[in-house]
This record gives sequence, C-alpha cells and structure tokens, in this order.
Amino acid sequence: SRCGDKVSIFVAKSDHPLSQALSLHPSAVNVKEDACLHFVIADNGEVTLPHYWDVEASRNVVVVNLSPKSPYTSVGSEIIVQAHFAIGEFRPRIDFALFTNVSQFNQSAWQDRPQILPLMRKEMWYSISPLSPLKYSTLNEMTTSILEQELRDVTFCVLQSSWNFQYELLSSLRAGCIPVVRSLSQTLPFEDTLDWNRVAFTFSKGRSIESIVEMLETMEKEEILEMRRMGRIFANRLEHANALADTLIAGFARRLKLSLHHFTMVSIREKTTILFFFHFKDTQTTDIPANTSVALKRIASRTKSTPALRMVPTVVYDTPMLPNGAHYYNGTKETMESAIGSKSASSFSKAIGLARDVEQFTVVILTFNRDASLVTVLKLLNGCPYLNKVIIVWNNPDRKPEDIWPTIHVPIEFIFPKKNSLLNRFLPYDAIETEAIVSLDDDQNFSHSELVFAFRVWREHRDQLVGFPERYTYMKSGIGKYGLGSVCEYSLILTGFAFMHKEFLYEFTHNQHPFILEHIEKNRNCEDIAMNFLVAHLSRKPPLRVIKKTATINRQGMRTGGLSAKPSHYSARSNCVQIFSEIYGYNPLLQSQHQAVPARSGCMNGL
Repeated sequence: SRCGDKVSIFVAKSDHPLSQALSLHPSAVNVKEDACLHFVIADNGEVTLPHYWDVEASRNVVVVNLSPKSPYTSVGSEIIVQAHFAIGEFRPRIDFALFTNVSQFNQSAWQDRPQILPLMRKEMWYSISPLSPLKYSTLNEMTTSILEQELRDVTFCVLQSSWNFQYELLSSLRAGCIPVVRSLSQTLPFEDTLDWNRVAFTFSKGRSIESIVEMLETMEKEEILEMRRMGRIFANRLEHANALADTLIAGFARRLKLSLHHFTMVSIREKTTILFFFHFKDTQTTDIPANTSVALKRIASRTKSTPALRMVPTVVYDTPMLPNGAHYYNGTKETMESAIGSKSASSFSKAIGLARDVEQFTVVILTFNRDASLVTVLKLLNGCPYLNKVIIVWNNPDRKPEDIWPTIHVPIEFIFPKKNSLLNRFLPYDAIETEAIVSLDDDQNFSHSELVFAFRVWREHRDQLVGFPERYTYMKSGIGKYGLGSVCEYSLILTGFAFMHKEFLYEFTHNQHPFILEHIEKNRNCEDIAMNFLVAHLSRKPPLRVIKKTATINRQGMRTGGLSAKPSHYSARSNCVQIFSEIYGYNPLLQSQHQAVPARSGCMNGL
C-alpha cells in the first residue's frame, strides 16, 4: 500500500559500499515517508535500529546482514537479505539469500579475471572445504583472492551447503569454475527468477562424487564454455556493490509486481542544445498509419527491472510477429502492409510486408567538419520510404552549422553535444522515436533501395546488427587482431552504415564496461568494435551483411588524413579487440558466411 506502482527505497546511513550503492540507486529517496522499502544494514547479526523503526510493525523494512556466519533472525515482519539462514528461517519469495559483504566497483578487476578460453584447465574438479567460522572472522580481500587463485585452474568446483556457501559460489563464478552444488535444499541467489541450470549443477548430498564426476566427463566442450561464459555474466551482476544494488532492487520490483524508473534516455533538451528543421514536401511524404507505433509505447514505458534481473537479454525487448494471415482480419490488418503475392518491384515497393505493424526508422549521423558531404547525404535521403526523421549529431562544439541544408520530406534535428566524442553516436536520445535506427557516417553513398532493403532485413533480425561493410577478427600468436579485406567469413559490421535496435543504445550507454568507454574516449577509435562486441555478447548472434552495389563512400567534401588513413589505425583497432576480449573474458564476435540478398531480383526496386 505504500509502494504505488513503482519501487522507492530509503536507506539508513551506513558507510558500507552496498549501502552507499543502494542510496545512489535511481529508486532511492531522501524522505523516509516517501519510500516503499526501508533498508538498514546489519553486521554480525546485529542491527542498529533507526529511530523510526517500530519493531512490532516492521513491515516494508529490509535488513541487509553483512555477516555470513552470524545470521539475522526476524523479530517482526522484516525482509531479510543475507548469505546464511538458520535452519527453517528462510522464507521463499520473501527473503533473499546471497553474499552481501561485497566491495565497491573496481574498474580494473577484469585484469585479474581468468579468460573463458582455453577449454582445458589443470584440474577437472576440486571440492571446496567450507571455511571455519572460528578461523575466519571476516571475509576480507585477501581471503577472497586466495580462494579465487586456487580455483582458476579448475573446471568444476564442488560446493557443500554451509554458512559460507554464497561466498564460495561467487568465488567459483569469478574464477570461471562451474559450480557443482551437492545439496537440493541450498538456496541460490534470485533462484525464483534466474535459471541457474545455465550456470551450475545441483545434485543430492547422497550422490557419490564418483558418479558426479563420471557425468561431468561426458559434457561437450560447447556446454562447458557456455556455462563458464554465463557464470561470468552472473558474477558481473553479483560481485560488487553497484551491480548487486541494481540486481537486488530489480528483484524486489519483480516480486512485488512493481516497476522501476525508466531507462535513462539522454534528453537532447537537457544535455545539449537542439536546433529543429521541420521540412516537409507533401508530394513526397511517406503515408504511414498514425497508429503504427505500439513500439513507441513500449519504449516510453519500458523499465530497467527486467534486463537487470535476467542478467543478459537473449533478444531485445520486442513483440513477436503476428500469425500468418493477420493482415486479412479486422483488429490486426489496419496497421499492416502485406507484401504477399508481390512479384514486381513496383508492387513490392508499396508494402513493407511481414506479419508486423508498419514501422519506420530513424537515421542518426555523427558529423565533424564535413558539411559538403553531409549535404549530399541529406539529399540522398530525400524521399526515402519509411524514414521517420534524421538526427544529426553535430560533433563540433566550437562552431554552429551554417544554414546550407537541403529541404527534405522528413524533419531534420540537429543535436549539439557539449563535447566532441565518438560515444555521442550511440547515446539513446529521446528524439529517437522508432525502434529501428540506422547509424550513418557523414560520407556514405547509398540508394533508397539499398537503405530500405537493409531495413526490411533488419525487421526479421532485430537483435542483430544489419548493414555493411564487414570486417573480421582473428587470433595471431594468442593475440586478438582486426582484419580488413575480402574474406569468406566476417564477424563485425562497421557502424558507418548499420541498422540496430534502440535498446542496444541503452545497453551501450548504461551497461557497457566503463573501461571500454574510457578507452574509446582516450584513443578516439573503436566505438564500432565495442558496439559489435556488445550486440554479439547479448544476442549470441553474428551481424548480417546486406548486399550493396553503389560505392560505399561519398567522396564529395571528404577530408584527407582521417582516422582510418593513419598507419597506426589498424594496429590500434587490433589493440581494441584484445583489450575488449580480456574485459569480456572472451571475444564474443561470431563468424558468419551469410549475405542477405533479395528473394527475387525485382524485390529491391530494380537494384
């Protein structure tokens, strides 16, 4: 009754990193009367009671106990978050069992993490002996480091149910050691939501270790590496205060059927100066039904709770296609354009097709001192079907654009960032009102048919990058390398011409590793590689190259001596591949041999 429709929290003052992270969460409020949940920190099973806490009516109070060896026992109606519960004290779907005595986020921690590859480690399995409560009074960084170092060379970590189980589980995940839990009653973190079968094995205590090892020996290499990969992902959401605060609040939101604050969209009206150009030509306006955007409503109302809890989305937040035949019936046909039966370019060009509502795409162009070529690109976009608007990110804070821009059939919005940054390309601007965006360089050359065909392909592959040109990565002497040239397999698409889902902009801005973002800023390179890494990591799918026959680069007004012309450019990009792989724990890019081409030669408007 205190919560309304959104989670809000008040955190009692504490110096612990988790308490500080909770107090900085977007759901945190400064006035306790405005809060849905009141968080207090306990240590050694003891709580310093807030002056406002009535024990007899302690509803909506969350006790976070930092000590795994001294479980806190409820004295009222508190919700308890701690690593270990006395027998019979844990209340499913009320309490949370997880390791809480985490440290603050360490941006360089990835340097001490083992990689997912190689497959084989020195030891197949190792049984962890529970730490004695008398031997270890606190779980300090030295204890953590010693255990993790021991597990780095082990493939499977056998865990017993104990007071220290949650710490041992987290240490196993950090070390890339697949947990094997010998207990059917042991509670796992967020087990009512997370599929721990993707990360760990659970057996009864009575099953012999010999039979367990025999089963483990039958595992395929693909299974081992995927469980190791997912284990690292789970650890990333549980191992430090900032991540655990996000995941914990998301867990409360999910249990209580409440929403969290929306993903932060970058407001161009708050963060930048904006200049609007609304140029319409009635004769070229694309006729799109006004009620096409169920998608926009989803974007406007989406919350952060689901992505934070599921650890990593397998697909973007999207609705499935409608059943075949939906375009024939009232209630669904009104917002669809069927292309069934189209055999000519003229008939096919009049319908976007597929069993989806009609939708549009947004062009986002990052530009810096290429006014002439930008004018040419805008002229090329004039009259393009299904184009919603053009957003120009003016990456030159030292000067304003001249009034030389052409009039086209859709709005053109200029965004003026306060800083020249490659990361401005991937900010989730609130001006983007479509799920589909196409990232364009300011020197691209293309035809309408190429652009629309890429959009059509993206609508069937919404959780992939779709575009051209392609590149590849490879290993040489154990080091990741960036490759350029004609090859039969590729693994990334340059974002100078790439369709992507807007959700990936949220993920890039809010969940990309800070060290990667800093590396891009410092070296002014590799933002496209970072986006490819992120999308492949989230979707576990390769990018998709589409056919293109016009020249890729528009040479008019191009500057000489750009970044790609420098001799060090490709060595710098190889360095990015290596560093990003170490941060992710593996190279998530997947090879592909596919190229999207029209089903018939006439299906691309005569291309």
